[in-house]
Amino acid sequence: MVGVKSKGLGVMNAVMPSPVRIQYAGARYHVMSRGNRLEAIFYDDADRVEFLSTLGKLVSRPDG
Repeated sequence: MVGVKSKGLGVMNAVMPSPVRIQYAGARYHVMSRGNRLEAIFYDDADRVEFLSTLGKLVSRPDG
C-alpha cells in the first residue's frame, strides 16, 4: 500500500479495488476468509461449523 497525504487528514492508505469478477454458470471460485491481523474469525468449532453450513447452502442454490 502507498501512503498518501491528504489535506487535514494526515497519511491515508490508498488501496486499489479488486477487478470485476467474471461470473458464469458452473464456474468455480476460491473463497477465503481470514481475520484482521491474523485474528481468529470463529469463536469456536460450533461457529465454524455454522459458517460452513451456511456457505454450503448458498453454493448449492440454483442461482448460487
